[in-house]
Amino acid sequence: MSLDGSEIRLQGNPISAGIAIGQAYVYARPTNKVAQFSLTDEQVQPEIEYYRAALEISRAGILELQKRLHREGAVEGAAILEAHLYILQDSALTSQIEEKISTLKMNSAYLFHEAIRAHEEQLLGLEDVYFR
Repeated sequence: MSLDGSEIRLQGNPISAGIAIGQAYVYARPTNKVAQFSLTDEQVQPEIEYYRAALEISRAGILELQKRLHREGAVEGAAILEAHLYILQDSALTSQIEEKISTLKMNSAYLFHEAIRAHEEQLLGLEDVYFR
């Protein structure tokens, strides 16, 4: 029921058969904590190299998963991973992270996590429902 007492009907793919009566509860998993630590001047260049290697390892892992999903016929799942590849190949994002590693002297995992979180907040703030 809506706030004014009228019935609301939703259509979609249910997880289980049946009906539900009552107030909806939205469950969101707590966000993962990513370690944040400072770097010394000597650690900056190795951290940038570590970041680049992590991007390549992640890219290879996603490509392998895509191949497996295609073999299993899960084409939609494989297509979703395309967005992940675009993020990993985003030269502007990579430059931003590398610049922040150098200037802020902070670890790449934390900086990458924060950059993705900031993009997520931007998308959630858009009026267009497609992007939310």
